[in-house]
Amino acid sequence: MKMLFETELHDMRMRFDQTIIRYKGKPIFVNSVSATPKQYVSRLNFTVLENGIEGTILTTNKQLDINPLPLGYLNQWGMASYCARIPARMYKQGLHRDNLLVLCDDERPRRDNDVYGTPGFKAMCLGDYPSFKFVLKRVFKDNVNSCAFSRVFALNNKCGLFFKGDNMIGTWMKRKKCLNLNPKFFFLKELLQEDSHAEII
Repeated sequence: MKMLFETELHDMRMRFDQTIIRYKGKPIFVNSVSATPKQYVSRLNFTVLENGIEGTILTTNKQLDINPLPLGYLNQWGMASYCARIPARMYKQGLHRDNLLVLCDDERPRRDNDVYGTPGFKAMCLGDYPSFKFVLKRVFKDNVNSCAFSRVFALNNKCGLFFKGDNMIGTWMKRKKCLNLNPKFFFLKELLQEDSHAEII
């Protein structure tokens, strides 16, 4: 959804300074918000997360998108960590460090101020995940703790299949080479099949 902004500079700084929004479908980090000669129109000075290219854009640009950024698992630090928004009263409209919680698979919920610059966070923002076949190699041959193959599914090196954080919903059966989904979570079978392309029993 494309948004159009015409409001006071102070208000724009409160809403978007140091946050992540999207421009032309790509996530950008707003470094600062500055004034323009035209009243109610501000300039966003940004960095594209994907490639680090910097630029500026007016807040009236129709290709600016402030819809909530899709979050999910990020593959970083040798494990799959789940990113979630903290329900907090904030005036920020973009994604800000203070309302981002990183749930690590070592059971240490934390706010990580360095997460924005990691390759895993950039990949998550772009929805760029490895195939399930590659994830199997990562957890069983490369000895990482866990690895996500979509925004909502991850596998750990103990064959545990996880959904949206620490919710274990099944296992990987090495001998049968298939996923065993807990019957309680069979409503996720179609989505899991779509994301993994693996046999599910």
